[in-house]
Amino acid sequence: PDSWDLAVESKAATVSSPLLAERAISVIRDHEKRYPGFPLFLWVHFYDPHSTYVKHAEAPFPGGSRAQRYDGELWFTDRHAGQVLGEARRKLGRNLVVVLSADHGDELGEHGRFGQHRTLHRENLWVPLIIQVPGLRPERIPEPVSLIDIYPTLADIVGAEIPDGVRGTSLLPGLIEGSMAERGPVFSEVSWRFANPPEHWLAVSTESARMLLEVNSSTREVYLVDEDPNEQENLAGADLPEEVELERELRRFQETTTVLTSKTESIP
Repeated sequence: PDSWDLAVESKAATVSSPLLAERAISVIRDHEKRYPGFPLFLWVHFYDPHSTYVKHAEAPFPGGSRAQRYDGELWFTDRHAGQVLGEARRKLGRNLVVVLSADHGDELGEHGRFGQHRTLHRENLWVPLIIQVPGLRPERIPEPVSLIDIYPTLADIVGAEIPDGVRGTSLLPGLIEGSMAERGPVFSEVSWRFANPPEHWLAVSTESARMLLEVNSSTREVYLVDEDPNEQENLAGADLPEEVELERELRRFQETTTVLTSKTESIP
């Protein structure tokens, strides 16, 4: 189970970013007073960019469409995350390591769904991942990476041992060199067993291609993301060499990983 020195939960029903920012800033200030010179790990989970989206009158997105309200929620959250980051920089100084990311995106009708994030299309997976390390110049890693890479990256940054069995890869070499040639494909999985019908999606992503598999229905989708970044043309069954390689990688993932369902033992 997770263990924390202090866990602060927001009870706000709709708009929580101001409260979360206020409490996070309070934790930073309290830590500086009570434990000067000691390390601080602070994780803040902003929840506002979730459906149902609230329209913020001050946001620079004047329309009321779902997409514009979603953009407004992102703007609103970003503003309050910036307040926390500003206080952390003032109090913690040059030793501050920052990770900004999200656990998932949201669907705005790109594939006929809204706000469900039940599949593994790019609108659900392509989240921000910004890592700032003191002394390192800005770099952009072009290869696909994963949220499971955050833990080994932080361990590598602070010089901690990365335990055996950790599937993620430290991104520190990429932050230094600007490339992650050894990262390999990225795998994703989501299971909605209580949906009607139940859905269980697997996906494998490389720099240029992606395969999605719904294991209960054997539905396959293959996309060449350089040519089709919005994943609108499903090329499954088109005899692409990329599909053969992606299927091989996905089969290997299934054979070496405990997946979330027992209905399908291997790729159908």
